[in-house]
Amino acid sequence: MSHFLNKKEADVSNSFPASEYWKGSADILEKFWREVQTKYFFTDWVDLNFWPWDLFHNSIKTMKQGWDRILETTEGSVPNIQYNPLVKEWFDLLHFAKEAWDIPASAESARRYWTTRTLGAPNVAAAIPRWDLKYGDISYGFRLRGEQKRLPSWMTFPTFSLKESCRNYIKFPIRTEYSEKRSEPRFLLVSVDVQSGNTVSFDSYNTKTEYNDYDEWNDYNNKPKEEYHHIFEYSDGIGWDQLSTTFSMPDLYRHVALVDKQSGKRRPFWDGGVLSNTPLRELIDKHKDYWKNEIQEDRLWDGTKEEDGGKKVKIPALDVYITDVWPAKLKDDPGS
Repeated sequence: MSHFLNKKEADVSNSFPASEYWKGSADILEKFWREVQTKYFFTDWVDLNFWPWDLFHNSIKTMKQGWDRILETTEGSVPNIQYNPLVKEWFDLLHFAKEAWDIPASAESARRYWTTRTLGAPNVAAAIPRWDLKYGDISYGFRLRGEQKRLPSWMTFPTFSLKESCRNYIKFPIRTEYSEKRSEPRFLLVSVDVQSGNTVSFDSYNTKTEYNDYDEWNDYNNKPKEEYHHIFEYSDGIGWDQLSTTFSMPDLYRHVALVDKQSGKRRPFWDGGVLSNTPLRELIDKHKDYWKNEIQEDRLWDGTKEEDGGKKVKIPALDVYITDVWPAKLKDDPGS
């Protein structure tokens, strides 16, 4: 989005189509991920110590596959096993033991897990040491929670900030519009209001977000408005505060709190993936709300009377493309 807006701003004469402004955005994204990587002696030394994991991973995986074949062959050789509950239960127990036999992670998976747990994610999440004092689970022991902002300078542990890493790549505030003179893309962020359970959208076409607490019975009459209606303003456009709500995952980053203009109190937010990992519903709702406001209710075709279809204005169609970051196929079962 920032790359698009920068190229559009540089094109003073507006001589290029919108598709031209998107060109190069993938290269900028790759450049960001290359530069966000931090390499120094300590991390390189830690990375070199994970080679034995591949040895254990491959050998135990082979052993488990061999045991699986032996178990299947043996079970298949028993006649009428389905009519012998005692033998069937023993084989079920052996299958259960096989599934519970964890295969050690590969060297790369182990490196990612332990370096993140030990060092955090440099330039993305500064690590804050913590013990599980909430439930007293001492067996879980020492762990780290990521922090989006830079830690105090007196801390000797590596302190890196995701906000600082994004400084040269994201142009704040993010404010766009769609009109006859300016045809700019729309940027929607979806997060979750932790206290009410609402999915909340921050919109680059707008300057504020309003919503009511979810109430199955819509019982708002007996409550003061500041208890159920919430307003969050971003008059200049979407800033870091709104953006950071969308990657505040429980137990990774602490929640982000924004000030509710209706009540004057701060409300906590988590990543939208907690409730709506693929926020298609929120996208469609925002698309409909925008065009309902633009077209106006009296000119809008409600879709019920065919004879009005040619007289009134329809909400424009919306093409949706979903990018999945997970592989389409898995070579092995999830346990391997």
